[in-house]
Amino acid sequence: MRNIAQGSFNNHMSSHSIYEFSSSENIGSKLIQTPTNLIYYKLNKTNIDLITIQLVDQDHNPINNLDEKLIIDLHIKRYGS
Repeated sequence: MRNIAQGSFNNHMSSHSIYEFSSSENIGSKLIQTPTNLIYYKLNKTNIDLITIQLVDQDHNPINNLDEKLIIDLHIKRYGS
């Protein structure tokens, strides 16, 4: 996996994560998560052909969302705009 964004760190180590959060919801509950402060990372590419998003738990194991519909909004903007 190649990271398209630079500047993300976790415990002082470079990270592929662009957003992390903890949930206080019960397992199986509907989860709505909106970041309060947007952080824009510099992109390593000028053309993006493919983005892969992985949902993982705190141990980096894949999360089984039981084939529920999932909506993720990524906000990418040109530098200076």
